[in-house]
Amino acid sequence: MNCKKFNPLCGKSVSKLFVIGWLTFGGGIAVHQADALTTNQVINPKGEFPDFKKTRAGAEAGNAPDQMNLALMYLRGDGTKQDYSEAARWFHQAADKGLAQAQYNLGVLYDEGQGVSQDYAEALSWYRKAADQAYPEACLNLAILYYDGLGVGQSYVEALTWCRKAADLGVIRAFAHLGTLYANGNGVPVDFKEAARWYQKGSEKGSPAAQTLLAILHENGQGVPKDQKEAIHLYRKAAEKNYAPAQANLGSKYLYGEGVEQNDALAFEWYRKAALQGNADAEFNFGCMYMNGKGVAKDMKEAVKWYRLAAEQGNSSAQLNLGVCLAAGKDLPKDLVEGYKWLNVAARNGEEKAHSVLPSVGEEMTAKEMGEGIRRAVTFKPKPKPDREDLE
Repeated sequence: MNCKKFNPLCGKSVSKLFVIGWLTFGGGIAVHQADALTTNQVINPKGEFPDFKKTRAGAEAGNAPDQMNLALMYLRGDGTKQDYSEAARWFHQAADKGLAQAQYNLGVLYDEGQGVSQDYAEALSWYRKAADQAYPEACLNLAILYYDGLGVGQSYVEALTWCRKAADLGVIRAFAHLGTLYANGNGVPVDFKEAARWYQKGSEKGSPAAQTLLAILHENGQGVPKDQKEAIHLYRKAAEKNYAPAQANLGSKYLYGEGVEQNDALAFEWYRKAALQGNADAEFNFGCMYMNGKGVAKDMKEAVKWYRLAAEQGNSSAQLNLGVCLAAGKDLPKDLVEGYKWLNVAARNGEEKAHSVLPSVGEEMTAKEMGEGIRRAVTFKPKPKPDREDLE
């Protein structure tokens, strides 16, 4: 279950033309996110849940730790059928008794609309109750709601305050978020040195997000000396922890031979690792590798598959490439209507080359077909990052 996210410092834009005119490789770094539900059991130090019937009896008798544990049992389907509504009900009872972990978890359920109707204001209320008891993760999620203006008026100053409190309480993820606030100038003047300081703290604690963001600063020489080798070192540390944005950026480094010896096979492998986690930039670049036969045999069907996955998440470069591929129908079935749709979506998202391609595609279509393509484009809504465990 994912909570709302900050937008991190944008990475180096990789937009070099590659082999075919308007078909380009993308780069950069995706958003990172805070942890959601905490499932540490209240009373068993071994992390083992007690008997369900005994726990329920204790919960019904009004014992707050038992209510908390019962909620966790329903949440996990441990000893009973998984039931988010029941989990929410018992979290609520424990939260009303002042149990901070229950308050936090109930906030997450309202944040995500799991077992209850999604309600950011209610999520904010429960996060604040837990945060007022110095519950670390609640401070971070409260900061994120203030950052996004969900359930409350947007306030970067409040986001900064609560993010700093989370960092002070030892939430490692907060270091990356806090650095990003300074890097973007949210609630404070832009200060890359201060951003680097917080990223460094997070990096030393093993945060792959902080390592990746610090690598970007080293690439660009912002707040730290420009140092490609250090950037590669940090990308690799984060990538080896299976952090998709770092894997995607490392793939681009190998593709273009920046700070490392150029190697298509390694570029392909790092893009693959990130793409399988649903990273849209990596999906797009992975599609380009298949389209151009770089590090793998050329395969337009595979290229289109990965372009589509990235396009559905809102990646405008993938939308452009997908539209071109479908409209051209080279080495795959031609689909003018779907191609016209994606070119229109790309154009709406600022891809100038889509505007230049649309007229030539439209010349091959009837008015009815163009109308259908436009209808599909207008009704298109990006999907959240999906679970990609089913892809290989």
